[in-house]
Amino acid sequence: MRTSVPSGNLNALRAVVLTNGAVTHATHMSQRHVTMVTQGVTGPDAEGFVNLTVTACPRAEVCPPGWYLLYVLDGETPSMGQWVQIGGDAGLGPGNFPGF
Repeated sequence: MRTSVPSGNLNALRAVVLTNGAVTHATHMSQRHVTMVTQGVTGPDAEGFVNLTVTACPRAEVCPPGWYLLYVLDGETPSMGQWVQIGGDAGLGPGNFPGF
């Protein structure tokens, strides 16, 4: 995922993942918001992009295998989300539904 951030705010960068979850009877039973552990930040490069190295979820109890939206936050301002797969088989993936 590539995103640009204003220079000078590199210490405010962090990455989070969100599940799309499932809602039933007005209750969201599986929403997850997990902050990734930041390993390092470098840049910006000549194009204005920054490399943010993060560690994915440490255990499946925290992030069960599946599809998540990854966001990079500059303080409280999020980037556009990018679908990422965490863990093993996550089925068909977002938007790839079987024909009936």
